[in-house]
Amino acid sequence: MARSPPARRPLGPVPAAALRPWSTAVARTPGMAHRAEHVGRHRCRSPRPGAADTATTTCTYNPRGATPALGGRRNSTEAGQFDNAPVETRDDVIVFTSESFGESLDIIGIPHIEVSVSVDNPHADLFVRLCDVDENGMSTNFADGIRRLDPNVTAGRRQTVSLDLDPCARRIQAGHRLRLQIAGGAHPRFARNLGTGEPPEHGTTTHTTRHTIHHDDTKLTLPVEN
Repeated sequence: MARSPPARRPLGPVPAAALRPWSTAVARTPGMAHRAEHVGRHRCRSPRPGAADTATTTCTYNPRGATPALGGRRNSTEAGQFDNAPVETRDDVIVFTSESFGESLDIIGIPHIEVSVSVDNPHADLFVRLCDVDENGMSTNFADGIRRLDPNVTAGRRQTVSLDLDPCARRIQAGHRLRLQIAGGAHPRFARNLGTGEPPEHGTTTHTTRHTIHHDDTKLTLPVEN
């Protein structure tokens, strides 16, 4: 059962410019299907007013106030499933949310995402999380993953990050929505990227990183029961 933090803030309105219709491509295999969703087709909550349009969304990661982690797979009493609403309202987290499902969807296996991203600092991480959002707005995490970007890629250059998320078996009930979070970290579950190339255990300087997500080339593929 998901555990709720003591305080919670609403997500607020979705920018009208970020609303686009669904587009679904399904490649079927015996007994299973792989459902691919382009994130630009879903509702996006921009971290800053005016930061979202039909093409890109940006957020800035600051290691001095690193994006926190709620739950997930770790050896801690803080592991597991939590209501992620407090994280999803932060300025350093990008959120995409589907429309509510008309019928239940069983996700069984390893979700995969290809994120089209550019960063203004080559020393950067990319954290991705999937959540199940119920009718009351509780956003419960069930799979995530993180990738350290290649520092040899020139700052500002667009790159595709391919990432397998946690293996999972999750039923998205009818009336629920699927939510995708994208951020520059998840501390303290994962060590902060200082943004300088220094080792995190004894680095002395930090640098912020602006992540730009290119919607149309960012694709989430879900292993769903046929």
